[in-house]
Amino acid sequence: MHDSFGEGVEITDVQLIAELKMELLREREVREGIEKQLMDEQRTRNNLENQLKLKIGMKILYQKRLKKEKRTRRRVQEQLEAEVKKRAQYEEALRSNSAETLRLLNESLAQELERERNARAEAEHKMQDCPMSV
Repeated sequence: MHDSFGEGVEITDVQLIAELKMELLREREVREGIEKQLMDEQRTRNNLENQLKLKIGMKILYQKRLKKEKRTRRRVQEQLEAEVKKRAQYEEALRSNSAETLRLLNESLAQELERERNARAEAEHKMQDCPMSV
């Protein structure tokens, strides 16, 4: 009797060892699956973080471009307003005393023509003074 009880204990121990090995294998597979899932999630998180950094960088770039464009637009608008004001002043000056304005324009044109004639004459004089080598 004792022998059969001993054999029963051995079979139970063998069964217990086999069950423990199977449970160990299942736990190892579960652990490996969880580790793989964790690595996949970390990889996904890193990808999302990189995408977020890229989008933040693009947002900053667009904000800088927009700010620069606004400054440029404001400067051009100010220049346009100054030119419009200047044109209005010229038109008013022409309407108010056109005779005086025409006289001043004629004088400045005459002076400019005289300067051009003098420059041309001087250039011709230099050409005549310059001996030509053949």
